[in-house]
Amino acid sequence: MERYAIIVADGLEEVEALTVVDLLRSASIEIDMVSIMSDININGAHGINFKADKMLKEVALNSYAGIILPGGMGGVNNIKKCTAVIEALKEDKASNRLVAAICAGPTVLGVNNMLESVKATCYPGLEGELLGAKVSEGKVVADKNIITSKGPGTAMEFSIELVRYIKGEEVAASLTAGLIYNV
Repeated sequence: MERYAIIVADGLEEVEALTVVDLLRSASIEIDMVSIMSDININGAHGINFKADKMLKEVALNSYAGIILPGGMGGVNNIKKCTAVIEALKEDKASNRLVAAICAGPTVLGVNNMLESVKATCYPGLEGELLGAKVSEGKVVADKNIITSKGPGTAMEFSIELVRYIKGEEVAASLTAGLIYNV
């Protein structure tokens, strides 16, 4: 079965990371929370602390079917410094594997020239870092294998779009019905 990675780092926006993990796992999609920190324990931006599933040094990011980035400026700033993640994202984009990011997360893609001619969105005010993108005002924007979203309030829609991309419309519809959520 395909497995996905969500990159977690101190300072991330908890709802953007944990909602993705919760909904993907609810849809029977395997996802690992991969810590890029020196510790498996992650300290979220709002004091919600949790344990990642794996450390970056324990995994080969190119073995995943895709990589997902949560937002939160502290977490995103940590991700921007992690060359292993940047290189894996570039490889995934080139190989048409899933590349997804929410809130400030899409800026990682933009400043690393991965959004050229791609429709994308991000947290309002950060659009200048979506270098080369066709900036959209949409809450969730899917363009081929790249999915981006605006912020904490769009975490559910972002997660459901990820499920739709990975498992199809039927599974996404079943998940939203079970959640009593309409997008």
